[in-house]
Amino acid sequence: MKYTLISLLAIALFFVSCNSTSTDRELKSYMSSYLHDNPNVIAFGNAKLKTILTKTDYKSFDKFGDVIQSQLDELEGALDLDSPVYYTANGPFDDNGSPQSITLLMHIMDQEKLDKKLLEMGYDLSEGDGFKYAEDGDMMLGVRGNLAMIVVQGGDVDAKTELAKHFKLADQDESDEKIAEILGDDGDIVLGMSVSNFYNSSPEKKKLPEAKQKELQKLVENSYTRTSFRFEDGAAIVESKNMFNDELSKKMFMNRQSNAEILKELGTGKPRVGFAMNLDLKKMESLLNEFSPEMMEEIGGPQLGMAKMMAGATNLDELLTGKAGFLIFGEPDEFGGMEPQFSAFVGIRPKAENMAKTGTDFLASGDNSIAVDKNGISFSTQKEKGTKLTLPKGAEDFGKAGISFFIDLDGLNPDDVVEMTNASDLEAILKVSRFISFEYGNEGGQLKIIAKEGKENILKQLIEVHVDDLMEQMSNISL
Repeated sequence: MKYTLISLLAIALFFVSCNSTSTDRELKSYMSSYLHDNPNVIAFGNAKLKTILTKTDYKSFDKFGDVIQSQLDELEGALDLDSPVYYTANGPFDDNGSPQSITLLMHIMDQEKLDKKLLEMGYDLSEGDGFKYAEDGDMMLGVRGNLAMIVVQGGDVDAKTELAKHFKLADQDESDEKIAEILGDDGDIVLGMSVSNFYNSSPEKKKLPEAKQKELQKLVENSYTRTSFRFEDGAAIVESKNMFNDELSKKMFMNRQSNAEILKELGTGKPRVGFAMNLDLKKMESLLNEFSPEMMEEIGGPQLGMAKMMAGATNLDELLTGKAGFLIFGEPDEFGGMEPQFSAFVGIRPKAENMAKTGTDFLASGDNSIAVDKNGISFSTQKEKGTKLTLPKGAEDFGKAGISFFIDLDGLNPDDVVEMTNASDLEAILKVSRFISFEYGNEGGQLKIIAKEGKENILKQLIEVHVDDLMEQMSNISL
């Protein structure tokens, strides 16, 4: 049986509570213990389900709201849903990025009422070693005191034995301050990742000599990333923070320039879309070669090796400076469509100048212009050029971080943008967005989505776009 994220969250709505009146440990404490020296957990965090539902203003949607409210009404007086649900994604991940198992930790307010609710839902409760449990296909549910766990794991496993292992993990000592910081984040959804566990579960690791594996294992130990999702009125903000050890931090390869020098190379006018990067390619190539010697070959392909040979270069840094960017210009017509014009720049080293001139001659035709010198390659299709570059509101910091991006959707037809960017998976977001910006550096980054309507929560606006699809998905959930 397959469980989607929506179905798991719906199941969790039946079992989670926030304020336990018992003397048992708090849910966050159980989670901290579960993560302590647990090599299987690659990703973990929490989701504030009640907060998220409230921000969707689900009651304002007749059918969608009725389904949600009917489930909540059944739980009135039994469970308090204001607390987050904690989760882990346990490795190794398969080739599709799916974890081997998923664990949800929830706080029980009244176990007798929960037992009754489970029986009403058709679950048969069995006795385990100090806990009760039920199972349904790949899903196992364990209940003990004020702690409930849902484990979703494929394969032939014994639910009683497997759940006993998970409860034992929750009874360990608590984790260190880095995990405490991640679990203490106040985002609507919080996602932490163990870099060490991710690397140790990667198939790339096995391709390296044993001595190299140990060296890299030490490099990434006690390193995490934290990502926080916040849904606000008129905006969605995703903030990430790299919580690396000192040695790994020193190997990060993104440069930051307060004056955004790349802008001098990217033409004039008011752009609609922009991308820029400023990387230390020497450090990047060194780090990639440490983790996976084959990765650079996969990224650059045989063309990169040929280019190095023709230029007499050994490293990528001898060909490129790591500075590059492009802009897309254009104003929408009466139908919201746009005929885009482009401006781009790639920084090169002197060794690559002659090769670049030879390889780019064919691009200079008609209104297109191209220039190559020892500093870089400049390319433009702009028919009309202004006197200066004017960044749109929200893109004031464009070009300063290691990687930065923006897209100004004001006045554009969302369908045309989806087609132009080949981003069908982001269609719903593009339909409600006015401006999107992203920047990322060695310490972390931020993605900000500004909605067309600033008075309503962006989650409600997303629901309005796809409420019919959500109803169809919810109708397939069997509880």
